[in-house]
Amino acid sequence: MKLRRIFLIPVVGLLGVVATPITSASAVDIPAEALDFALTINPLTAADLPQTCDKTPTEIGAAVLGGATSVTITCTVSNPKQPITGTAINTRLAASDPGFNNGTIDASCNAQQQFTINLQITGGISNPSVSVSTFSGTVLQACTFTLAFKDAQSSSLAGTIEVNGTVNGDTASFTNSKKIDLAFTADVYITVGTGAFSGYVGNGKFSQTQTLDMSDKIPSRSGGGSSVDMSQYQQVCQAAGLSTCTADSLRTYCNSGSVAQGLAQVCTQFLQLNVSSARVRVASVRKAAAENKMTLTLKKGAGQVRIAAPTPAVGKTKATMKSNTKITLVATPGATCRVTTNTGKTVGTAKVNKSGKATIRPAANAYKGAGSVRATCTLNKKSFKSAALKISAK
Repeated sequence: MKLRRIFLIPVVGLLGVVATPITSASAVDIPAEALDFALTINPLTAADLPQTCDKTPTEIGAAVLGGATSVTITCTVSNPKQPITGTAINTRLAASDPGFNNGTIDASCNAQQQFTINLQITGGISNPSVSVSTFSGTVLQACTFTLAFKDAQSSSLAGTIEVNGTVNGDTASFTNSKKIDLAFTADVYITVGTGAFSGYVGNGKFSQTQTLDMSDKIPSRSGGGSSVDMSQYQQVCQAAGLSTCTADSLRTYCNSGSVAQGLAQVCTQFLQLNVSSARVRVASVRKAAAENKMTLTLKKGAGQVRIAAPTPAVGKTKATMKSNTKITLVATPGATCRVTTNTGKTVGTAKVNKSGKATIRPAANAYKGAGSVRATCTLNKKSFKSAALKISAK
């Protein structure tokens, strides 16, 4: 299941669940050995993962036309409400109930990623060819998700998938394929189980790979200065005092920093024309994702709580909190949860609903002077805590 996207970053792939020894009174026995949930995630489009880069296609093209042999671009992808849907199958459980062959995955993700690409350019203006020498970045993503099945008990597993780490791209095949394979890991927490999974919670690790396809944006070979009709620029060449009027000579002049008064606009039009011909682009679309494995340890009779929102911005380690910022918890249904700061103040309390959600509304000045918050929940006289969320209070 991809968490991003990358850009992820949703979670894609094959879930392998390693459960502790279980005895189940339900019609479907949950075996102690691995349970493999095969997931299919609906692909995302560029509209699902908008990105902003520190260089525009025009700037990249101008660098190529200026004779640059490398260009570095840093891009940020952010979508606070990215939906993910797909199918889920467990063939082992389906042996007892065929409904486990008909499941779904439904998730809502705060998908964020910041990545840096180093493009290497060869062939010059007449025949530019682009390759990627390095691709690395940071991903910070939090998803709440549910696997729901059509078995006799309408069984489900729900919780969070959380990524806070680095993404590295395998760029070896980019020159020919214009694709980059990415890999990262995520933490998984199961907070709610129903039906055959009733009463179970758990946690584990998820390793993911996915492919970013740039082939539509960066062609292997594209026309450059040689395709430009220079006859319309003869007067410009004469005014600039150029002895020969070629795309290369005019490019050099327009990038020299000493453009004569009155020729700046023409030079801009010329460079843009060349950029359009070179067609250098950096936007990308996730078109495929490999199957991956999620390993979970499930146990019964315990609680689980996670702070699902807010989350830090990509590249940051702290969540920015205003005086009225609400905190969303994902936890075991029926638990009563209290969020406190590291300074000992109570932010608020709430009871977790049957869907495993709770919203904490802050008391006045609750975040003032605080550096982190944590949730502590109680269920059946047992307590359990979330990890601390670092905050920056405004």
